[in-house]
Amino acid sequence: MAKANLQTVIVSKDRAATRAGATKVARAHANRIYTSRETDTSWRFRQRPPTDFVKGSFRTFTIPGEAGVSLVYGELKAEENPVTKPLLRRWRRYTDRADEASNLKDLAKLAERGRVLFDDERMLYVFESAVAKRATKLGMQCNLKRAESVKRCVDDLVEGRWQVSMFDNPSKRRVLKSPRVMPDPGPSAWLGGLLEWSWVAKGGEEFLWEPNGEWIFLWSPELKAVVGIPSPTKKVRLDKVSRRGGGAKMFERFTARDAENTHEIDMKDTKLKKLGAAKHIVYRSDKWKPGEDTDYIHEFGKGVQLYVGPSIGKPKVFLCFGGKLTATERGLVY
Repeated sequence: MAKANLQTVIVSKDRAATRAGATKVARAHANRIYTSRETDTSWRFRQRPPTDFVKGSFRTFTIPGEAGVSLVYGELKAEENPVTKPLLRRWRRYTDRADEASNLKDLAKLAERGRVLFDDERMLYVFESAVAKRATKLGMQCNLKRAESVKRCVDDLVEGRWQVSMFDNPSKRRVLKSPRVMPDPGPSAWLGGLLEWSWVAKGGEEFLWEPNGEWIFLWSPELKAVVGIPSPTKKVRLDKVSRRGGGAKMFERFTARDAENTHEIDMKDTKLKKLGAAKHIVYRSDKWKPGEDTDYIHEFGKGVQLYVGPSIGKPKVFLCFGGKLTATERGLVY
């Protein structure tokens, strides 16, 4: 934890050319990574407002052995009550503006400014909760029940990930009814190995299928569906993780760790056949414990349907969707 009188962390562009790269460097020295300002030569991560310090007391220090990083310290003003009346009025005004924001772009700017202004932990939490609550009404998906999830939602908002993520924009999801051909799932999250499907056919008979060989299961934010396919032997790794379409974000929420790579795989058009009402799925995943696989079973609720293509005798793809099926950090839910 950095000292309380740290005002700014400066990362030169010689050390990190992008904001993302500078953020990684600054994180080791900062108390917070809420916002940054770009200059011609550097990235500046403000830790506290300049008004918290005695005028003229700022001093800049370099870190021995770590080129391109400077820390700005100052002498903090003596204050009996850090939550002053002017700050309290501003906090109330910003919280009210969060409740009334008409679009995500304006809400993101407001959240970024508020994170710099409000140092008090309780004030910041209430403000961020108001931001996250409004963000959900404007199209993002946020878990409002946990403090860390609220913060993650505001992180995504401030850093602009909502701009490219269909996972955060339900209006762009495609609604599946009775698909005859496997639709393009769009950017999807590779969540684990597929071990078993169970479903109930129209006549009430229950069936069970287990793979012959290695299969994987994906979550498609665009279709709001589980997709099962044989483990791909041909895949192309992209140069960097793609944030388009919400697949990377879903992986991070599901596994509680950062997405490390993105692959392109070929999924050919395949005719689909409805098997019946999905009963459960069994899968294997190392979510929460990287490198330690655990088997999970998820029962499905009312309205969730299971399709296969082209046939259960020679399956190439499974598609499971419907009802209230969704995926969160808790896993597959319905």
